[in-house]
Amino acid sequence: MARTRTPLVDPFQRLLDCADLEAQSFTTPGGKRGKPFKVVERQRDFLLLRLSTGGRMRLAPGPFQVAWKFLQDCGFEGENWLPVKDPTFADVLKQENGGKPCTSYVLPLLEFLELIEIDRGRPNKVRTRPAD
Repeated sequence: MARTRTPLVDPFQRLLDCADLEAQSFTTPGGKRGKPFKVVERQRDFLLLRLSTGGRMRLAPGPFQVAWKFLQDCGFEGENWLPVKDPTFADVLKQENGGKPCTSYVLPLLEFLELIEIDRGRPNKVRTRPAD
């Protein structure tokens, strides 16, 4: 049975409220092949990332909220891990981000908020953090 956390968490709002978000450097969950990225701008309806390739990517609020809810509702906690490359999970997040793939960027930001854990071994996998 999946646990419920109260009060309700809005991960995107928590990211907007982080004082030092732009000072942080993040890495995609690719293990040794993970790529660095940074948040360079935040607005109430998107985060703008600078990627290691020099490109930029916009992230909408939806993928953060949906990823968090998906992991909780499906019971990915304790010994239950979700592969990062799970096609259903990736498709749901992509749909919430205007059709642009975003799983590899959303997950490290949720990890920064200490909402999830990422196992960067092979295969990469994710679960909600244990309640304190």
